[in-house]
Amino acid sequence: MKNNRYLIPILLSLMLTLSMAVSTVYRAPYITPLLERLELMIYDIRLSSMLQSSEPALPVVIVDISEESLASIGQWPWPRDVIAKIVDRCFELGAAVVAFDVVFAEAERNSATVVIDKLNKSHLDDPQTRDRLLERIDLFDNNRVLAEALSHGEVVLGYAFNNDESNHNGVLPSPIVTDLSVERMSALMSPRGYSANIGLLQAASSGGGFFSLGLTPDSDGIIRRAPLVSIFKKQLYPSLALESVRRFMLDEYQINSSEIGESLSVDSIEIGGIRIPADSKGRMIIPYHGRTNTFPYLSAHHLLEGSFSSADLEEAVVLIGASAQGILDLRNSPLEANMPGVEIHANMISGILNDNLYSEPPWVNAVNLVVLVVTGLFLTLTLPFFAAGKQIVTAMVVLVLLIFSNFWLWSAEHLVLNLAPQILLVLMLAVFNGFNSHFKSVRRERRIKGIFSQYIPPQLVHEMSEGGDDGFSLDGKTKELSVLFADIRGFTTISESLHAHDLRTFLNHFFTPMTRIIFDNRGTIDKYVGDMIMAFWGAPIDDKEHARNSVLAAYGMISEAKIMADQNEKDGLPRFDIGVGINTGAMSVGDMGSEYRRAYTVLGDSVNLASRLEGLTKYYGVDIIVGERTAELTNADRHG
Repeated sequence: MKNNRYLIPILLSLMLTLSMAVSTVYRAPYITPLLERLELMIYDIRLSSMLQSSEPALPVVIVDISEESLASIGQWPWPRDVIAKIVDRCFELGAAVVAFDVVFAEAERNSATVVIDKLNKSHLDDPQTRDRLLERIDLFDNNRVLAEALSHGEVVLGYAFNNDESNHNGVLPSPIVTDLSVERMSALMSPRGYSANIGLLQAASSGGGFFSLGLTPDSDGIIRRAPLVSIFKKQLYPSLALESVRRFMLDEYQINSSEIGESLSVDSIEIGGIRIPADSKGRMIIPYHGRTNTFPYLSAHHLLEGSFSSADLEEAVVLIGASAQGILDLRNSPLEANMPGVEIHANMISGILNDNLYSEPPWVNAVNLVVLVVTGLFLTLTLPFFAAGKQIVTAMVVLVLLIFSNFWLWSAEHLVLNLAPQILLVLMLAVFNGFNSHFKSVRRERRIKGIFSQYIPPQLVHEMSEGGDDGFSLDGKTKELSVLFADIRGFTTISESLHAHDLRTFLNHFFTPMTRIIFDNRGTIDKYVGDMIMAFWGAPIDDKEHARNSVLAAYGMISEAKIMADQNEKDGLPRFDIGVGINTGAMSVGDMGSEYRRAYTVLGDSVNLASRLEGLTKYYGVDIIVGERTAELTNADRHG
């Protein structure tokens, strides 16, 4: 029967664990969105609290189209020959790769043609001037000037994918060549339109990559992952970061995939021996190295003015992007809102080149489920058996272990495991079992008070309720206890001299302080019989000092009785004395009686002896007589 009281909390805890496990495998209407939101918050906390302080070994530098540069060079877009000078300057300083986080979707008009058109429209046409301009028209073709600069080194042009089917501007770069069936990669991002660079520039560059970060934010609008590849018209195209790494490594792509039913899942992409983990949607976890300005920014106009040396760009991947208002591309990152998009690309490139990548392999889902179930089972089989304080400590220890191991795997092994379901399950089980324990404690205390509140002190009632059902028992048992009898001497004469009302007042006035003294010394009131009080020590709560406490109570009662007697004499009431008998020995204690009336009491020869000792006090003219075992125990306490 004792174990039955644990059955309901165990079953309910198992149901909570099962519900959480099912919610991690299948989408539940309310729980799954909550878990996803909580997981994203934990991800951001983990990322921001464990940022790496070391500088990346392979540098990534941002050439910034800043407000100062616009003021110095002129409004955007700059003439293509200015862009060409920036590219040439980067390669002069030793840049390994130059990548553009801007797109040249339209050709720049030839300035010579513009002059000729203006001459024609102003009716000031000078054939000689027009012919000279036509002879040298190629000198004013900034598109060709930029194309020539792009051909001087490894240059990756960026372009944007979008979902506008009617938007097909510019020329896409060559797709990734693979023997895999691209049509079966159904989970990859599949845009319907694009805005790319003009054909002349794309042909002159080493390659191209999309920078469409805005297509893949998480549900809260924050970019934590970015696509490595995308499908457009059954062709596979790389991202700007991925293509920049390929041109830096001067290697080809190796796509690693796995079969999922009739579909292909991109597991990872390898370039030059570096394996880039990908999720089922072909996205990498962005290895943020820090907040804005983590990577060095070089203003474009300073670069043209020669303010930098080769040490700034030597063997670096140079990203050309903008921080100027109006052309700035801002994205929400886990570390801060409004991070420049070019810096997100920088984090991706740096993470890949320095092999500082995080992975979430397919088997992680199984690990997440196992950890969740094991955690739930452990708490299910422990918390119901603990008191509230121990439940809190256990839950806190489990939470600390889960968080520590999760953060350690992130930092040491670069593994991304779920934490939200485990935390939520621990809190749910702790709260449920806490409320259950509190409810049982309140119910137990009420039951105990109903039985013992008139017989034992309140602090013992509280101890019994806190100690649980194992702390006491109503069942009859034999144990060594100390029992006390106290009686008013000459009570028959006193009762005959008082009216019934006055007698009741007299007894109440006597029993109240006597009971308080017994309670103060951890005693249990057995009964009041006429003028006699019977009390015992050592039950229902064990008391190793039961003999000593009973004697202390006797001294207190004698002292209080003398004070009361003096006061009675002043008030014109009968003076009285009491005698106290105490004995310690084996006796039966428990809930005894009939089905009509029961009482928690003690029985046995040791009890009878205490009653006789109380009767002898009058014969010997003493206040207190104790039994041999009581004297033995109290003397041992005193000498000890």
